[in-house]
Amino acid sequence: MEVSPEEVLIRKADGDLVPFDAGKLRESLLRADATPELADQITDAVAQQLAHGMSTRTIYREAFKQLRGASRHSAGRYRLKRALFELGPSGYPFEHFVGKLLEAQGFQTQVGVFKPGKCVQHEIDVWAKKADTLRITECKFHSDAKRKSAIQTALYVQARFQDLVAGLPASEQALRPEACVVTNTRFTTEAAAYGACTGMLLIGWDQPRHAGLKQWIDASGFHPLTCLSSLNKQEKRVLLDEGHVLCRDLSEGAMSSVGIPAKKHHKVLSECASIIEVRDRG
Repeated sequence: MEVSPEEVLIRKADGDLVPFDAGKLRESLLRADATPELADQITDAVAQQLAHGMSTRTIYREAFKQLRGASRHSAGRYRLKRALFELGPSGYPFEHFVGKLLEAQGFQTQVGVFKPGKCVQHEIDVWAKKADTLRITECKFHSDAKRKSAIQTALYVQARFQDLVAGLPASEQALRPEACVVTNTRFTTEAAAYGACTGMLLIGWDQPRHAGLKQWIDASGFHPLTCLSSLNKQEKRVLLDEGHVLCRDLSEGAMSSVGIPAKKHHKVLSECASIIEVRDRG
């Protein structure tokens, strides 16, 4: 007897088995700016290949393969979540990426700086100022999608925040300080509750709802160069090591300086323009 797609159980990254949700797949394709017709076509094609126990990663790969063949712009946006994992393993490029996102929101930023607290000196991932606001930001990069930022991170950040605020120089004492943690995955329920109680701003991939990291990226049009399929992993790594993080900041000069062949430059820049073009028009 033929089984409908909704009856097929697929395996999530955390190992849980859940029914396949065609609507959720279609919606993710639409968010990547695929046309409704293309989203329907890919969703139907993926549904025909389903098997019990198939991983969400396998489903993603098949959807991405088909999307890339039809629209590089949509494919680059669709692989955004996985592109963030390529900002490791050190997490240093992720800090610079978060700094860029805060700049897109009007902040003036310093990345990887040391600031004195009342008791001791602290290394701050992103020190950001805008108008009367001082946002002290910790960036928690995880290379494993199943790993969440736990209560220990929130407690640690809050303790440092209190020491830093107590030690602010006279020139910054009039600013309204905010503690912030940004992660490329999610926060545990306990960490989220602590953040809400203390007024700490916790930004995860899709936390808080409708205002998470993916919404920050979509609103700014600042997509990491790791979204690009026209560069291989080694080329991306070399560019990141040289401080290049965003698609919109890539240039022929930047690529030449790290040894990327000139014959690839046009293809890479065309893909960069394709990924950000809709956001720029909007």
